[in-house]
Amino acid sequence: MWSSNSLQLSINSTLGDLPSYNFQVKGSTLTEVVETEFIERAELPGVIVMDKLSVIGFISRQKFFEQMSQEYSREIYLKRPIEVLLKITHYESLQIPVTCKINKAVTKALQRPQELIFEPIIVIDKNRELRILELNLLVLAQSQIFAQMNGIIKAQEESTRQYAESLKKEREKVEEYAKQLEAQKLEVEKRNQILEDQSNQLLEQRKQIANLNERFAQIGSLLSTKGKKTFEEMLQSVDRICGKTDQIIGIGGTLNHKLIVVDQATQSIKQVSKNVQVLSSKVSVLSSYIESLENQSGDFNEQSELRIIAEEIDNLGYKTLKATTQVNLVATQFKNQIKQLTEAARNSQEIAQLLVEHSEQTQDAIAELEKLLAEYSWEQQMREYFLTSSKF
Repeated sequence: MWSSNSLQLSINSTLGDLPSYNFQVKGSTLTEVVETEFIERAELPGVIVMDKLSVIGFISRQKFFEQMSQEYSREIYLKRPIEVLLKITHYESLQIPVTCKINKAVTKALQRPQELIFEPIIVIDKNRELRILELNLLVLAQSQIFAQMNGIIKAQEESTRQYAESLKKEREKVEEYAKQLEAQKLEVEKRNQILEDQSNQLLEQRKQIANLNERFAQIGSLLSTKGKKTFEEMLQSVDRICGKTDQIIGIGGTLNHKLIVVDQATQSIKQVSKNVQVLSSKVSVLSSYIESLENQSGDFNEQSELRIIAEEIDNLGYKTLKATTQVNLVATQFKNQIKQLTEAARNSQEIAQLLVEHSEQTQDAIAELEKLLAEYSWEQQMREYFLTSSKF
């Protein structure tokens, strides 16, 4: 006894995958022989009646026993050929190729007339041989296929459910990603705004740098002009100072020479003073001597001695006058030279004052340049800061 559960069926299974029976008899075979076969082989669903290679007809087990159960049928047909019974029970049997799928075969079988729905079907194999397939086995095979399909559908439903859950999770992830993307978009827009602001600031700084460059050029030109003028004037002033210095050195040499003359005059005056003192002493002694002579009334050539003393005193007076004249001349020359030195010092002072003024102007220009350099350094730091910020 065949069972559909023992078969390995699928949705693509055909009639060739099901057990069928090749019970065929000739038309001249007695009916009782067929009955005996049906009784001994309960699994036989029917019998195919042949005439040599041609099919005369088909009688199912059910139709056979229904006919034989009628009154006097056994007496009439058992001893007679099966083809006699076939003429009474004849109907058009359903013949389907062995390659037909089970589901399609069931559909064709159920499309037969109501009285023939449960009749077996004839399967035509690849060698054109005819075999008998019981309908209930065909229906059971279809139910197994349906059960398999139901399991597949359930598995697909479970898979679909899991996929739906996975899809839901993925959708949640996508929504989360969308939120993150939106946040990133806002952040990017914010950064773009910052970059735009920084770009505007850089443009403004570029203008300021251009202005600074222009001011640098102006100050450079000013420094170049004033620097050249200042250095020329400084060179001229140095030359003048050097000239005045040479003049002062010359005056110093002259003063040194005059000082020597004054020193000599002073020595002469000192010598004259000593001589005068000596003469004074001599005169004093002589006077005392003359006075004593007069008292003694003796002879003495006092006139010649006095005359000599007088000449020496005149000579000393002349020398003293000459020394005094030299000293006065030297003093006058000292005054003139001191005046020249004073004038030279005043000129040097004016030159120094002029150098100080030029130096102050140069310092002012340098201070302005340092200020610009400080501003440029600040601008450079700000530009580096913005460039560093833009990287983020």
